[in-house]
Amino acid sequence: MPANNFVGIWKSTVSPKKRNIKLKKKLNDETGMYDNLLFLPQRTQRFYARNAKNKRIRAELPGIETEKNFVSSCLRAFVLKIRTKVQFVIHPMKRYSLALLLLCGLACHNPPALQQIIESPIPEDEPLQAVEIEEKSPLVLLFDSLGLVDIQSLEPSILVDLKYATADNFTGEVIYPDLRQAYFHSIAAAKLAKAQQILQEQHPGFSLLVYDAARPLHIQQLLWESVKETPLSRYVAHPEKTGLHNYGMAVDLTIADTLQIPLDMGTPFDYFGAKAGINHEDSLLRVGALTREQINNRHILRNAMRQAGFYPIEGEWWHFNACSLSEAKERYLLIK
Repeated sequence: MPANNFVGIWKSTVSPKKRNIKLKKKLNDETGMYDNLLFLPQRTQRFYARNAKNKRIRAELPGIETEKNFVSSCLRAFVLKIRTKVQFVIHPMKRYSLALLLLCGLACHNPPALQQIIESPIPEDEPLQAVEIEEKSPLVLLFDSLGLVDIQSLEPSILVDLKYATADNFTGEVIYPDLRQAYFHSIAAAKLAKAQQILQEQHPGFSLLVYDAARPLHIQQLLWESVKETPLSRYVAHPEKTGLHNYGMAVDLTIADTLQIPLDMGTPFDYFGAKAGINHEDSLLRVGALTREQINNRHILRNAMRQAGFYPIEGEWWHFNACSLSEAKERYLLIK
């Protein structure tokens, strides 16, 4: 019988009865070896087992030439024994060893990703890069909880310079110490994004520049405290009456040119006086309080905002409402 018909040669160390394996002594004339010959099916060409009580089965695995073949053979033998229901008991202390063996078997097949991880050296001189995670301020968390929208997340081209986040406002104090984004109700945000599109179509290079947006009621209280019992109190909404800023449905803004410099509107933001109004601009032009360029700039702003669905108010060229106050009280949440 040719030698390649024998798939394994065992040294006789285990009781055939105990293993329930049929052994047969036969002289192999071609190999010249007297041994216990194990006749197994073709699919069990690789065998691996462990005998209790220090009794081991020694097997010669033909065709093993490299460590890669050896590990692969052991893996196939392990899977085959489970499939053929041959008892294969794993000692609890050997579970990690088996896991390591399986990993080595996968590595021997040289998958590109695994091989790259194994062979890629870790640079010792390369510093670790710290990733900064910006924590949200209490105001931002409040706006997020109410579903308000950061306008720059909807339309990144809109510029934002919150005046109440600086001392450049009528109070001379910082009202928003931890807020830099302009938040709006989603309806107002969509209208403002549309206004930006209209403005840039009509005047390429121009951009809306937001000065104030959603305003919580407790911030409104601070503004009111700064002007109450003064002639300026008529320019600030009383907290009990609320205003559209307190619903995220109003915006204070201007237009910036291609260099992001605000256009000349005749007065600065938060100017309390007749020149800030929009009803008597022609009269102010005749007396020289406003120039034609300043009035034209206001018209550009009002045209874009009106086409997008906003309404201006009489006393402030920079203020626009997305709805009426009665509608806001009926339909939208008050920002407290």
